[in-house]
Amino acid sequence: MRFENLDELFNEDETLGLEQMLREILSPTKGSESYDIEQICAIDESKKYFKEYICLFYKNKSEEEKILALNERIEIDKDATKLLDKLIDASNFNPSENQTYQDNKQKFEEFTPEVIEEQLNIDLSEGKTLETQEHKKYLKYILANAKEAVYIQSPWIRANILEIYQSDIESALKRGVKVQIKYGLKPRNRFDKIGIDKVSKNITTQWSNNYPKLFMFKSDNSYSKILICDREFMIIGSFNWLSFGGESQNGEKPRDETSSINKNKDSIAKEIAKFN
Repeated sequence: MRFENLDELFNEDETLGLEQMLREILSPTKGSESYDIEQICAIDESKKYFKEYICLFYKNKSEEEKILALNERIEIDKDATKLLDKLIDASNFNPSENQTYQDNKQKFEEFTPEVIEEQLNIDLSEGKTLETQEHKKYLKYILANAKEAVYIQSPWIRANILEIYQSDIESALKRGVKVQIKYGLKPRNRFDKIGIDKVSKNITTQWSNNYPKLFMFKSDNSYSKILICDREFMIIGSFNWLSFGGESQNGEKPRDETSSINKNKDSIAKEIAKFN
């Protein structure tokens, strides 16, 4: 990815800086709705100042490529769509002469699923065994790449671990992926630890309220630790997905946790049925 400074020359032939280029592209044309561009500035943490949008690009037989900007509620934002459509209008630049465009186009074309898997060092072959530190990487990979649903079963849920995956889970929900979490182990006596702490309960309650059709959460009485992705594969073993991060504590070596990948469709379907 390439970043430009606002005062850096963007079009050397016309000696235009990036900020000047953006102002020219975004300036309202005659006959269009009028609006003022108060300021264009570079910031480090954009989420503090701007909304997050999902951009969809599409085209069909009767229309050229179009763009839609969706807000956090997955609703079309007409104003943002107009601005983004204008900003990326191909008529505003010549792709064949834009080195940044050519570089990114080539990287995108080379970024096949096989390349992505190799770069992330994610092995989804049957018989793969995960060691302790690998579990966190696989959970993040699944939350980022699932297309339909993610199922997580963990006897205990702790806020310090749930918060590690909070943004990943929310990103999955925002793109329409169902996330089902099952937790709980019936205590044998009053000294047994509770299934979920107060902070985690607040976080999951918020997800239930914000994504009632996508996020499902239930308690159970099971010691199973399972992670399932899209009915395609599941990871099952000894790792507590939402209460253990795999890191060492007090300088000691982290405890050994082992899981394996299973791609047997019948076995996966049986485990998914237990979530309902």
